[in-house]
Amino acid sequence: MIRRFFRILGSGISITLMVALGFSLLVWFLGPLISIGESVPWASTLSRLITIGVFVLLALTVILIIVLRSARREKT
Repeated sequence: MIRRFFRILGSGISITLMVALGFSLLVWFLGPLISIGESVPWASTLSRLITIGVFVLLALTVILIIVLRSARREKT
């Protein structure tokens, strides 16, 4: 049971989701603190949500690639 849990936790899909969640949390909580000169790019909620949306789209693209490679590998 523990081995199965760690196998699922270590899969490519799980790692991709954890990285996307980690980056999203960093952008949400630390984004307003980051400034470039006088500009604070993630000061507004909308800009942080757009950035998080981009992370989610990238994560879904990576997951799709993982699933398609797995399906092609099982086919042969």
